[in-house]
Amino acid sequence: MILLELLNMVTRLWHAYERMLQTHPIITKIAVASPMFALTDVAVQTIEQRRDKDLSREGKRGSDETTLDLRRTATQALFGVYYATVHAHFIWGRLEVLFGGVTFLTPFAGALSRVCIDQFITGTPLFNTVFFYTTGRLAQGMSHEDAMQNVSQRLWPMLCAHWSFWVPFHTLNFWLVPFRHRIVPAQIALFGWSAFMSYTGAKKQHPAATIE
Repeated sequence: MILLELLNMVTRLWHAYERMLQTHPIITKIAVASPMFALTDVAVQTIEQRRDKDLSREGKRGSDETTLDLRRTATQALFGVYYATVHAHFIWGRLEVLFGGVTFLTPFAGALSRVCIDQFITGTPLFNTVFFYTTGRLAQGMSHEDAMQNVSQRLWPMLCAHWSFWVPFHTLNFWLVPFRHRIVPAQIALFGWSAFMSYTGAKKQHPAATIE
């Protein structure tokens, strides 16, 4: 009985989500993405603080501070708004329009073509550039010049990591999932990935070595 009620509740929520996607697609995608980025950052900060407290007790380098960095969390939430609007809605939507009239040998080939454009030209380089710039500029209070340096030092390693996971994932996502629902599996995968991004973005970058 409880299982049936739970199933009915999930079904009602899904139908409500479907209606919202039809009537207010951008707002709905923001409502999914922005809290997810923020909550993931809170989880990452909590883990980091527990680790630092353990190190402090052991006499190693660490900190007893337990206050959340709300500026960092707000930056992650704002980035979630950017991701949902620019990437999950406009870029993916334009790809559907661009490739909508093209006939491919198989649906898989069509999905792979969309993913290649998104990952190597329009989406991923912009996604990670904006992430590292906003993390440096807004969350860490860097100047514009320092934030751009933050991007230049971190962008390529992150792109390599990004492509190794997201190219196969999005190929399946674009192949099997209709456009309006793609943000759902993407958000599930992003829950873990955004934790990695939150941790990476918050790490202090060592200054680049200079040659005298």
